[in-house]
Amino acid sequence: MRDDPTAEFINGRIIVCWERSCEFYQEGHWVHLHDTIVERRKHSTATNGEAILLIGGFLTHSTEWIALDGSYALPGPFEVRHGYNHCTMQTSPDTIVVTGGSGTGDYVTRYHLTGDDNKTPMTPMHQGRKTHACGVCL
Repeated sequence: MRDDPTAEFINGRIIVCWERSCEFYQEGHWVHLHDTIVERRKHSTATNGEAILLIGGFLTHSTEWIALDGSYALPGPFEVRHGYNHCTMQTSPDTIVVTGGSGTGDYVTRYHLTGDDNKTPMTPMHQGRKTHACGVCL
């Protein structure tokens, strides 16, 4: 996999999403979990414990849910205003903060994983960023 796949460690499994597929690692090999609705590269993720939310990416601002049991892929709760190569921090079970991105380097936005297209633009960063790391300590 190239072009920045995402990886989540959930319920003892590594789940990786890239281009049009999400897969999990089991007993020495990768197993297909589900196809994505749109192709995603240079995107980010969050989780609600039952599904992974794929966020934006190269050529898309959409979000989509991928069920951890492989049963569905559904449109997500919002369109992300950030360009690809942004970074996402999950600050609570239902809230994320997205920073930076290509063409949107100084953006900081809070999104809710539930409900409608609710987003809160926050104070912009002084120095724009893309392809950067971010994290949160809970």
